[in-house]
Order: sequence, then C-alpha cells, then structure tokens
Amino acid sequence: MEAQIDLLRMVEVGFLTLVLSLLHLGQATTCQGDDCPTGLIITGGQEAETSIETFPANCMNIPPFPAPGRFGHTLSVVENGRQLVVCGGGSTETSCISWIRGQDEWTHYATLSQERILHAAVSIKERIFILGGVDNSMKTGEIVGDGGRELTLQNSGWATCALVWEDGFLTIGGYGNSVWHGKVDRYDSEGKYKDSLPDLATPRSGHGCTSFITNGEQALLVAGGWDGSARLASTEIYSNGVWRPGGNLPRAMSGLRAAHLNQQAAVTGGIDDENNISDEVLQYNPSNNTWSKMGTMKKRRVMHAVTEVYLDGAGCIGESTSSATSSATSRATTTTGLDPLLALLTCLVLVCCRRCEKAVSGFQ
Repeated sequence: MEAQIDLLRMVEVGFLTLVLSLLHLGQATTCQGDDCPTGLIITGGQEAETSIETFPANCMNIPPFPAPGRFGHTLSVVENGRQLVVCGGGSTETSCISWIRGQDEWTHYATLSQERILHAAVSIKERIFILGGVDNSMKTGEIVGDGGRELTLQNSGWATCALVWEDGFLTIGGYGNSVWHGKVDRYDSEGKYKDSLPDLATPRSGHGCTSFITNGEQALLVAGGWDGSARLASTEIYSNGVWRPGGNLPRAMSGLRAAHLNQQAAVTGGIDDENNISDEVLQYNPSNNTWSKMGTMKKRRVMHAVTEVYLDGAGCIGESTSSATSSATSRATTTTGLDPLLALLTCLVLVCCRRCEKAVSGFQ
C-alpha cells in the first residue's frame, strides 16, 4: 500500500512539474493575431502635459510624465512591447525618456541630435525613427541612439504623420517653407527614400493617419488637420493604389491623433474651430464611410501621442473595459486567463490527486 502511495506521489510531482513548465511558457507568450484585443496608451498634450491614460480606461498604471510634461511629442513601443519611449516635444525638444512596466517613474533613454517638436516616429525592428519637426529639423530624421546618424526627408516634415508600411515606412503630408503639402513618401527599413505614393487630394498638416483592414486588405486613412487656411473635417482612404474620399469627421479638427485599434482605425482628441479640445475616441466604419463615437478619454487632448498595445501584454485582461472592447476581450481569453489545453492538463493532474473540484473552484 505504501509503495502505491509513493508511486502516486511520484506521478503527481511529475505531472505538476510538466504543467507548471507549460504554464510558464504560456504566460511568457505574447498574444498576437486578429483575436487578440488591443488598447491604446494616450500621453500628454496641451493642457494635459503630464497625464497618461489608457483606452479602455484603468487598463494599466503608468506613472505621469515628470514636469514640465509633454506635448507635440511622439510615443513608441520597443522591446517586444515591454518598453515605452517618448521623444521630443515642447520644452523637452531633445529629450527621450522611457518606462518599463513595474518602474515607479520615467527614466532617461536618449538625447536627440536636434530639437524636435510636432515630429513623427515609427518603430521598425526595435529601432525608433524620429522624423521631421519644426525649423531646422523639418527635412531631417534620425534613429534614436544610433550615434546621431541623420536621415534626409524627401519633403518637409513639420506636423507630418508617419506609419509603418510594407517593409519600411511612409511620411504623409506636412508643412515647410510656407507650403502645406500632401506628399506621401516611402522609405525602406534603413530610412532611405524609395519612391512616393500618389499625393493626398488635400494638402494638410497636424492630421492623424493610420492603417486598417478593409475587405481583407490593408488600407491607409488620413483624417483632419490644417490646410493653411482652415481646419479640415475630411478623411481620405488609400487602397488599390488610389486615394478616395472617406466620410467626414463630425467636425473639423486639427492636432488629433490616429491609431490602429482591433483591426480598425480610430482617432483621439484634437481641437475644433471653436478652440474646443476634444476628449472623444472615434472609430471609422468603412462599410458605410462614417465615424462613430466609441468612448471618451479622461482628459481633453490635442498634440498628444498615442500607440496601440496588446491588452494581455499590458496586463489588462480581466480588467474593467468599455463596451467597445469587451466583446473582443471575451473572444481572446477565459476568465481564468489559462490556455484551454493547459487548464485541461491541470485538471487531469488534480483529478489524479483527488483535488480537482477544490482547485477549479479556486480559479473562479
């Protein structure tokens, strides 16, 4: 009898070791793909310079920016989604700071070679490309921490917009030499100019841009901005090699920011013709070319920065979420947060140990 008990204990230990190893592997794996819900990290902006929030709200606790805060800055994600990097902005033109989950405060990351505000940024292969800005930096770019190596932009990049595209990145629109332009320039993964896509129908700066999926293909969206005489409500969509008009924003806005959110295009904040700063998060509906409100931010923001993150990687699964993302969250995880196979293995072990019922109740 004692030998049987010892054998059972050996089996128990072996199974538990296997399951714990698999659990560790499962927890270390980053969720990816269409079924993995995403959220936004939204930082700074005029009248909200030190403030940082997430959408959905209360997703993760990120410390505020140190004074004087940031506006006209950029926000990037590196280290496989684990590290946030903020560069440039008003009163912090050459400063880059970073934060990793678990830190109590932001720390120095790098010093830019030029002062940059109202610039753009993209992250490719763990490298951050800073593009454009005001005055002397408007036709230049640089790779953060790469010895100050300077890139040359094909067109001026004051209040331009940029995003990753194919094997490199695009810069879209901007201002320089007293001219607003709608140039869409393509660069490779080293920052070398390759060619240009067709121009925007309306030259603009201070606009938002992002990509999204429509009819199974990647498309570009540009919304709002300033054309030199007025704020814009217009949206332009690029697909199948051409730009076409999209549905207008609810009102003309500049200084708004766009992001890719759960395979859709969303815009945040901005300022209208009445100088009202927005707290809205709007989503574009390609099926009927309209914008709809999907929620609000805690702060009104303009000239802020935004980036998309996977909710599970940010520790947000199981947190209180808005109705706009709760259905996506339920598709991607169970209430236990365990992969179904791992949960089954766990239960099998616990059945052998005659404790399954008790353990399952502990997961709920």
